[in-house]
Amino acid sequence: MELAMLFNSYVFLGAFLPLILLGYFGLLALHRRAALCWVVLGSLVFYGYWDVRFIPLICGSIAANYLLSRIIAKNHTVWPLVIGVAVNLGVLGFFKYSLFVLDVAGIAESAPDLLRKVILPLGISFWTFQQIAYLVDVNRGRVAPAPIDAHAFSMLFFPHLIAGPILLYVNISRQYLRHSWPSGFLLRSFQVGVLIFAIGLFKKVGIADSIAPFAEPVFDRAATQTVSPSDAWIGAIAYSLQLYFDFSGYSDMAYGLARMFGFRIPVNFLSPYKAVSILDFWQRWHRSLTAFFRSYLYIPLGGNRLGLERQLGNVMLVFLLTGLWHGAGWTFIAWGVGHGLLVASAHLWRKMQPKWVGTIPSLVRLSSSRLFTLAAVLLLWVLFRADSFDAAMRIYVGMALRSAEWSSVAFPNLGMYWDIPLILTVVGLGALLLPNTFEISRMVRRWSSKRQGTSPTPVVSVAGPAIVGACLYVAVTSLAREEATFLYYNF
Repeated sequence: MELAMLFNSYVFLGAFLPLILLGYFGLLALHRRAALCWVVLGSLVFYGYWDVRFIPLICGSIAANYLLSRIIAKNHTVWPLVIGVAVNLGVLGFFKYSLFVLDVAGIAESAPDLLRKVILPLGISFWTFQQIAYLVDVNRGRVAPAPIDAHAFSMLFFPHLIAGPILLYVNISRQYLRHSWPSGFLLRSFQVGVLIFAIGLFKKVGIADSIAPFAEPVFDRAATQTVSPSDAWIGAIAYSLQLYFDFSGYSDMAYGLARMFGFRIPVNFLSPYKAVSILDFWQRWHRSLTAFFRSYLYIPLGGNRLGLERQLGNVMLVFLLTGLWHGAGWTFIAWGVGHGLLVASAHLWRKMQPKWVGTIPSLVRLSSSRLFTLAAVLLLWVLFRADSFDAAMRIYVGMALRSAEWSSVAFPNLGMYWDIPLILTVVGLGALLLPNTFEISRMVRRWSSKRQGTSPTPVVSVAGPAIVGACLYVAVTSLAREEATFLYYNF
């Protein structure tokens, strides 16, 4: 099995991206649809670079759902939708959950090789949900059945193909079907895309990959042995920051790449560690997944319209499935249930909080709520990362200062050198206090507009190239170490 073509790899940055951009803008001058079809073909190459055997699977999924959407629109009956949703979930279930189900049933060892050696296709969790959303939207009359090229583009557009965001056809259809762009739009969009992509690349290889060595040895040790308090806290905090900047970096890069081609895709990551509550956290973390479950499960089940008990049940179901969506394992289920309990408790608190809470100064209330949210999220990330409940418990025991092992094993020089805690503190404060990528982009564009007295051109300004150059320098220097995959590629 080949490795995926990572956004942070030399083959992507040095060959694939320049070629697909040159072909796109060259064809765009001749025929817009031809240019977009070029992107679709390039996206198939991008996907097939990982494992060419799965190209028929994703193409078959696109063709089948395209035909189903037309049947749904023509017949106005629910059965084609039911069949489509069932088939999409069945394919996802086979590839992602068959081994887990066999293991739970206790027959994994005796199962046929076909089931025991199933490879999870890249991005299947994302594009399965996109197909389901498309069929439901056609059934609701929210969108008309897409032309085959538009449907293929919405599914295969490589910036979001592997790890999101979950791109609904309704979000991309008008952009795809438009006949032309306003004057100067493509240039400005490309410039913004380069800026945001560069910042995302820096986050991934300059920060996330640099922090990874602080988390990995701790969780590796926890799989079989006790973990000291210092190691447990370093591992938990490091992983929380690694995942934050890894997913943030990927989301920025995906958004930036789409902007280079003149398209806007949903912003999937919006400073979640600045959240003031667990409800706020899920409006900032993996926003497209939250929106999918809200629109296609939570609200159809009644949302908050059928009483508090029904609402809390809906919340728990949504987060149970959120955990399962992330991975086929009990720790992922427990992580999802943990977040479900937190969100359900937040809804209960809104209904039942005593009046005296309103007398507490707002700064104190917001600060304590933000601290509680961060602590809860950090503790649950341990479950998310650990290979088993036993490994997670060893981390928790260490964090609770109850470990039999007190001296650091993963970092033997910790007592003499405080570089690791210092690095984690600086990076953590950056996540909590500094503006996010989109705020930086807006600031650069405003500054550029005032300086030049014209429309914003961030990369042509002084600040734009400085940011892009610094980010790319650090990123390319860091790439010399190793090309590390994005964590969300595993889901």
